[in-house]
Amino acid sequence: MIKKDKNLFINKSGIAILLVMSTIAILSFLLADFTYQTQINKIKSSNIIDRFQAKLNAEAGMNFALAQLRIYQEALNLLETNKNAQSMIKQEDLNKIISLPMSIPFQSPDKNLVVRNAVNDFNKKILLNGEMIVSISAVSGFINVNSLALDLKSVNNNNNNNNNNNNNNNNNNNSNTNTNTVKKKANTIVKSELLTYFEEKLKSETEKSTEVEFQAKYGNPIAEKLINELQYYVTPIELIEKYQGDVDFQEIEALYSDAGVKAKHAPLTSISELHLLQGWNDSLIELLNDKLTVHQSNIIEINKLNEERMKLLFPKISKIQLEEFFKERDGNQELNIKPNPFKSKTDFVNLVVEKLKIVSKQEFEDIKKNYKSLGLSFGISSNYFKIESTGRFANAIFKISALAEIPLLEEIQKKPKGKERPKAKKLYLKPRIIEVQK
Repeated sequence: MIKKDKNLFINKSGIAILLVMSTIAILSFLLADFTYQTQINKIKSSNIIDRFQAKLNAEAGMNFALAQLRIYQEALNLLETNKNAQSMIKQEDLNKIISLPMSIPFQSPDKNLVVRNAVNDFNKKILLNGEMIVSISAVSGFINVNSLALDLKSVNNNNNNNNNNNNNNNNNNNSNTNTNTVKKKANTIVKSELLTYFEEKLKSETEKSTEVEFQAKYGNPIAEKLINELQYYVTPIELIEKYQGDVDFQEIEALYSDAGVKAKHAPLTSISELHLLQGWNDSLIELLNDKLTVHQSNIIEINKLNEERMKLLFPKISKIQLEEFFKERDGNQELNIKPNPFKSKTDFVNLVVEKLKIVSKQEFEDIKKNYKSLGLSFGISSNYFKIESTGRFANAIFKISALAEIPLLEEIQKKPKGKERPKAKKLYLKPRIIEVQK
């Protein structure tokens, strides 16, 4: 009996070894998994720290760009008030300086050992932990969608014109096409410009793709109707109700009523609000996104006026006058005429009014007044700037793109007794960030 129990104990002694080995195997697996997870978390933490440092570097680049624009602003104000400074440096030269990209730490391509050592010594004193690259570029050509909104004067003018047409009692002055255009409100001019650009983009997309691909992406867009919807969306409701012009806002109102959506009837605060329009799909918005803005630029750059904008400004301009204008400003290689960009607004006025006689002096003043009603004026350079800042640390990269503005204020001068009122003084205000895209 004792012998049998002993054999039984011997037969079961291997189970303990198996249990120990299984336990060791499980613990080894758990240890390996724990070690792996620890290493992964360590890498994640390191990446988060690196990315945060890269973000700090990018933000430092934005502050650096604003400091540059602040110096640029002071220089512009000096040029406005100091005639001696105007003779020494041109605004175009300032624009070239401000648009130079900046990279910190500095890289010295110079082979001179003294220069390289000086750059290296300077880099060692920089407190920046990593690298930042900053670029500033003047931007122009934006169309402010909020400018489409009708105002009380334009509503009353449309209503009066309709009444005059119905009574066949048009004034003889209405036969003058240029005078009518000069008296147009800024929203009409902006609308024409946006319509032209929209139709060009749609035509370009039609040529790039098949009819089926185009319809799948954009549907059946009619540029004029879509712009009318945008105008309806940003115009106050009380003005929509009074309007009796050519645009059928009732059809657009029915579109929003059927969808159970209420239009904003107020200025847009962000370009992303275009996605709330019922007739616009994402592809159409993306198509125009690089041209549209909700911010108002104060400057119409005379050195970047194209043929379409010239026709909008001066409807009576002839083909020959257009050719002569661009020949004077941009030059002509075939005729060996060098480019001669405008150095001041006076140069532009002299060419348009005195030399080419596109419009009279009074007509030009009316056009300028029309644009000034929307806060626009002719100038050499845009007051909008695109800032791109890239921060780097280790393998992490963080980019920030922002739109900055240097606001322009015109100070009306007091009129001396018995004399003409002096020209309004231009004052450039402190630069500010108006939109950030990370």
